[in-house]
Amino acid sequence: RGSPSFSLTTIRGTFITGFRRSAKRNNGELRTVWWLTGAATGRLRSGRGEESEKKGIVNFQNIHGNPIIQNLLCSDADYRRLLDIMAPFSKKKGRRLKLSLDRIGELLEKHPELGNLKVFLAADYSQIEVRMLAEISKDPLLIKMFRSGEDVHCLVGHEVTGWPVERIAKDKNARRFVKVFHFALVYGRGRQNMYPHLAAEGIDTTPEETEAAYDRYFQRFKGVKRLQWKNRRMVEEKGYVESLFGFRRHIYQTEGGSYWGNQAINTPIQGTAHQLLLIAMALLDEEPRKYRPIRDLVMEVHDELVFRVRLRDLVEAYGMLKKLMEDDIPEYVKDRFGIELKVPLLAECKVGFSLGTMVGYEGESTADFLKEWLAKQAEVSSRPITALLKN
Repeated sequence: RGSPSFSLTTIRGTFITGFRRSAKRNNGELRTVWWLTGAATGRLRSGRGEESEKKGIVNFQNIHGNPIIQNLLCSDADYRRLLDIMAPFSKKKGRRLKLSLDRIGELLEKHPELGNLKVFLAADYSQIEVRMLAEISKDPLLIKMFRSGEDVHCLVGHEVTGWPVERIAKDKNARRFVKVFHFALVYGRGRQNMYPHLAAEGIDTTPEETEAAYDRYFQRFKGVKRLQWKNRRMVEEKGYVESLFGFRRHIYQTEGGSYWGNQAINTPIQGTAHQLLLIAMALLDEEPRKYRPIRDLVMEVHDELVFRVRLRDLVEAYGMLKKLMEDDIPEYVKDRFGIELKVPLLAECKVGFSLGTMVGYEGESTADFLKEWLAKQAEVSSRPITALLKN
């Protein structure tokens, strides 16, 4: 049972059967093939088409966000040994697992073999498409906001609504209004269809409020307005647009439709954002010794790089991954493309033994990570399957 769009039948037919076939053919692991071409926006494409079923190839870009599916993908088949060791010393409070840091530390010292367990370390860029909007448009105000280190949604919200920054920071609906509004602009939403989009997202606003914010945005962020005009004009005159690094996508105009115009706006932004991840992969391949703790890149899914690292190397791997994405990539862009990025890049990381139990991570000790992950694991595993189907 479950919703028509996501049920146990869907789980079994679309995912479990395909995953089992792939694991059977590949020594217990899933396999895919990555393609640099095939996705119009410049993103990686996963899968092998007609040969997929024969060779057990799965589409890693099609992994559903539901915990039932994500928990089928674990970083190490032996991670349950950690649960077996920790469980007798755990105290349950409600449905959350409580285990002290001292006790976790003691158990790690007593069982050093646990340090060999591999854990997923995933990273993606925070607000990357809005950051690339600022970078490509060269809008001075938007660049200044990102360089300030403050919450850019609060700053943009203040400019387009006049609401105090403090109010936006505290009011979830106000901040979400700004966030959804801004990302809709990145995808080419126009003045007339912005309100229906926000309403469909559950934002409490009015047509008048939305249109006023739209007009005010382009009054304040003139660089973005020029970029949108420039990209549409480029498609009309040349039939293509370019990413920051000069990669082209041909876009064909359709009479009476706005899709081509939306793609003209979004493609350079989305393409540039993804090409930063391709640069990360290139650096890992060019300098494997330098990036030894994070050399095991296993997938790229939903603009997120996912690595397998040894538990004992987690802190070192986190620091190295942050440096790769925030420092080394801008340096590479400057050296290879002659472009000095004006907008700082910010990477956010998650860690877990399965994709469905990942927790935020900022370089804390192994014991700190395990304390939070054990609580998340207990919470997810205790939820009834009917609740998980609703996700």
